[in-house]
Amino acid sequence: MNTKKVTRAGAVSIPVGIRREMNIQAGDALDVEAGGGFILVRPHLPRCVFCSGTEDVALYMGKGICRLCAGNAGKEHGNGKQEDAGRKRD
Repeated sequence: MNTKKVTRAGAVSIPVGIRREMNIQAGDALDVEAGGGFILVRPHLPRCVFCSGTEDVALYMGKGICRLCAGNAGKEHGNGKQEDAGRKRD
């Protein structure tokens, strides 16, 4: 067991052995949750902004999009027209 102190800024460092074991690199995003008397820290899984799925998610312009939603993005809708992204046309 590792014992760590909380800094004045509220930070807690993760021991290097744990970072190596979990393949956590500097700058990686982590999810932090509390419940049941524990604080849970785990690597962040990006979610799709459309379906909230976590499988096959890639980042595009800082947003997560899964392979299925990316494939559906350009398909036609029931009215035969592609959805307009709100852009004004000349």
